[in-house]
Amino acid sequence: MELMRLEGVSKTYSGTGNPVLKTTDFVVGGGEYLSIEGVSGSGKSTLLFILGGLLSPTTGKVTYKGQDIYSFHDRELSEWRGKCVGYLFQNIQMAQALTVRENMVLARKLGNDKRADIDEMIEILGLEEEAGKLPGHLSGGQKRRAMTGCVLIRRPRIILADEPTNDLDCEWAEKVMEFLQKQIDPEKALILVTHDPRWSNTAAVRYSISDGQMTRR
Repeated sequence: MELMRLEGVSKTYSGTGNPVLKTTDFVVGGGEYLSIEGVSGSGKSTLLFILGGLLSPTTGKVTYKGQDIYSFHDRELSEWRGKCVGYLFQNIQMAQALTVRENMVLARKLGNDKRADIDEMIEILGLEEEAGKLPGHLSGGQKRRAMTGCVLIRRPRIILADEPTNDLDCEWAEKVMEFLQKQIDPEKALILVTHDPRWSNTAAVRYSISDGQMTRR
């Protein structure tokens, strides 16, 4: 099953002459685990923002199950992101005034399974003692795991993981990567951006991006 397709997509920011992302064709199928490698500034983040409905392309079309997501009205696009995309940003994204558990409760309301087990998610991510704490009282690794829980509790169709092992020690990096891969099923896909060959080498489909140009490895 085809989930997402990029056709002739490029991105040039206003005020600059050179495209950050050059003309790109890219297909994401259900059940796929893809990795994208590239140095800082190569266009990886721009590509993920476009895939995630956060940045409209300069040229081309981005479709999800055949629908052009950038033809949606703002509310429709926001609802699509909430239901279909789980974005693990490099920077921690959580409501600072809510506890870890409250952040997950809020995330679950926006997702596909209103009965998703928050206690189970907290246990899997080793956050039992941190569940009642505000993000400001957590270590970097605990925040990373908590944000991962907030994303996955929504049961998204497309997981965009941008360096998801940042701040994690070796043990938790392996556990989180294993957990992310377990989310994949015939109607879901994982797209990983990483500098770490330990994780990119585990992907079934590998791409590299350099100077805005994607190539399959």
